[in-house]
Amino acid sequence: MKTSKVHYIHSLSYSAKDRLVGVFAMIAILAMLALFAVKIKSSKMFADVVHYHTYMKTAQGISTDTIVNISGIDVGRVSALDIDSNNKIHIEFFVYKDFQKLLRADSKGELNKLSLVGNAVIIIKAGSVKLPMLPDGAVIAVEEPVTTDDLIAGITPVIKNLESLVYDLTNIVSAVNPKAVSNSASDLADIVSNVRQLSDHVTEGKGTLGRILYDKSQEQSVNNSLLLIEKSLSGVATRINETQPVIENVNKLSIQSQQMLGDVRQSLQHLDKQLELVPELIKNTNTVLNHSRTVLESTDQTLKGAQKVWPLSNAISTPSSDLLIKERSLDE
Repeated sequence: MKTSKVHYIHSLSYSAKDRLVGVFAMIAILAMLALFAVKIKSSKMFADVVHYHTYMKTAQGISTDTIVNISGIDVGRVSALDIDSNNKIHIEFFVYKDFQKLLRADSKGELNKLSLVGNAVIIIKAGSVKLPMLPDGAVIAVEEPVTTDDLIAGITPVIKNLESLVYDLTNIVSAVNPKAVSNSASDLADIVSNVRQLSDHVTEGKGTLGRILYDKSQEQSVNNSLLLIEKSLSGVATRINETQPVIENVNKLSIQSQQMLGDVRQSLQHLDKQLELVPELIKNTNTVLNHSRTVLESTDQTLKGAQKVWPLSNAISTPSSDLLIKERSLDE
């Protein structure tokens, strides 16, 4: 009978077995410690952090587990939530010091747009390298997304308009008479049938339009008519060319007439100026006549005085009555 082999472990002493078990336990403990160290290093549990603050009207799903993201990298988390004296939500969060250089004076944050339906994430925009870094304890402005109430308030008018549209469409459909629609469809079918028959007649060369399109004699007649029209247009063009010199002469006469009218207008203006001087000439003539009359009266008085002086009185004859009558007529 063949005897079975005994495992070597059974040949070891109890002390050796205990040492072997201790070695395996130590290896497991060391592996667990190594994994724990790797986990601590990857989670940056003991890494240096920088704290910042922000204020919002509503938390909108933010908690102490909310992640802070900069340029697509998770760089921190929310560390505390409370309410300030103005009833605003005070949010304190930390950022690992290795990523502090991304936060500059122009950095701004926003809450991700899916915070209403999923986990909230604070997303901060990396600032310009030309600006100073934000120090520990600085306040970063975070833009809040649209709340559920705002969404409902914006959608409500659209829903009301949609209800009104559906109501109007219902009234239109209810106002439609099925019999009238049936009659209209029947009339439309008749119209289509008539159009089809008309098209068939034209294709077969029937009717005026069909003969024009498909009859060779009608085609020749149309061509002859077009030739006559072309000849008539050529004759008209010739007449227009013949009348063009006459039109040019008429234009020249028109220009000369305008020049003559201008000369006549200037002559009339000169005549008006001369007529304006006539009253002054008449006035001057009257003045001269009055002066002459005065001189004649003075001469008459002088002669009368001289007649009274002797011996001139006998030498000067007495004026006749005819002369006196003429002088009176002149005076008048």
